[in-house]
Amino acid sequence: MNDDDSDFDDISEFSQEEEPSGRDSDTDDSGHPNNKKKKKSKSEEIGTKESKSVFRAKMMVYLVLIISCVTASTLTYFFTSDQEEDDFEDDFKTFADEISRVAKADLESKFAVAEGLSIATTSFAEEKGVAFPLVTMPDWERRTQKALEMTGADLIVMSPLVDFGMESEWLSYSQVESGWIHEGLEVQGLTHINPGAVPAFLHPVDNADGTVPDAPLLEKKVAPWWQTGKAPKNATWINTDFLTYGTYVELAEAVLQNKKGIISKIDEVAGLKLIVEDHHDDNGDHHAHGHDHSIGDDPPHSFILQPIYESFDSDAEVVGLLYIVVGWDVYFQGILPEGTNGVQIVLSDGCGSQYTFVLEGQVGRLMGEGDLHEGYDSLKVTSTLTGGDRVSQCEYILEIYATDELKESYESKDPLIFAIVVAMIFVFTTMVFLVYDWAVQRRQWMIIRAARKTQAI
Repeated sequence: MNDDDSDFDDISEFSQEEEPSGRDSDTDDSGHPNNKKKKKSKSEEIGTKESKSVFRAKMMVYLVLIISCVTASTLTYFFTSDQEEDDFEDDFKTFADEISRVAKADLESKFAVAEGLSIATTSFAEEKGVAFPLVTMPDWERRTQKALEMTGADLIVMSPLVDFGMESEWLSYSQVESGWIHEGLEVQGLTHINPGAVPAFLHPVDNADGTVPDAPLLEKKVAPWWQTGKAPKNATWINTDFLTYGTYVELAEAVLQNKKGIISKIDEVAGLKLIVEDHHDDNGDHHAHGHDHSIGDDPPHSFILQPIYESFDSDAEVVGLLYIVVGWDVYFQGILPEGTNGVQIVLSDGCGSQYTFVLEGQVGRLMGEGDLHEGYDSLKVTSTLTGGDRVSQCEYILEIYATDELKESYESKDPLIFAIVVAMIFVFTTMVFLVYDWAVQRRQWMIIRAARKTQAI
């Protein structure tokens, strides 16, 4: 039974006790109506109504407290969860912007390195008064070591353009001036390696299919493979004619037309596999710039073709080409903070090739060919790598996605913990109210008992 009802009953019992025997409770000693009793009954009726009103008010307060507790806890939970979601989305966009910025800057730096080597070659030829194609750069190994390190390139090749009719002169020159290969191997610490003789003939690219597109600006020319960074352990690579390889011819023609460096589409790349294997040192480590192919089984490659000019005149003729091969995996290294995993990148070259990479902290790893993303399409960030002043064979596009793995790193038990804390505050408040209400009820009950005893006396 409720304390209010109990108190009300106590009051009723106290007020309704029978008068001493021999008296009519409704009349006084003279037999007239007992007005005092009527007044007492009216007071009891008012007291009953007030007690019920107080009881309803308390129930309303309890109900409000319960509803407030549930509402505040629920809002706290969803607000905190939404905050985690906002942090996840904001950080992903920051990561995506950084990936795009770094990839663009990385590509630009590769063009800058190619331009630097081209300028150095032209400057040397002018200073020494030598004419292309019969030019050999001194200290080529040292010059290209830093370039390989800065670009993460697999290969750098300087290839002169040789007119038909000069092939015999060029072949004789290449055999006489092949000392740069031994110098390069010495810099590498590979003096025990015998690279063999430079071929006395021009030969086609190994994986060339014989299909060469029309290239009017390259008509009656050959482009023999000459100085490489690093120096090859097998000299038979020298005098490979790049103009027997279709993709190279397409790009070389575009370079001569635009007179600026161009990046190719994603390509198998002429001779890359054999060259990379050839450039491993004796203990199996990759060359000095530290590019580690273990992060991808067979990362896609493109190459930058940079013109070498006869002089620094505005109308100077293009007399050679720099060929820089770079794997796309190197563009996605060292971007995310350590421990931040689950950003996927779909690389498209606009010419039909797509590859998917996943970033796991500081490491970018190739997932495979095609669009393999498993991320949130609603959070996709698209970025164009090429364009502007740079010319490309195809338009490179990055599509960057967040994944469940990344989102889970932003999820925690905080929303539940905060909701429970808010609920406990309301529970504590309710308990304080209940204790206070019990204390008030107890005091009223004691006053009623005291009054009852007093009237009985």
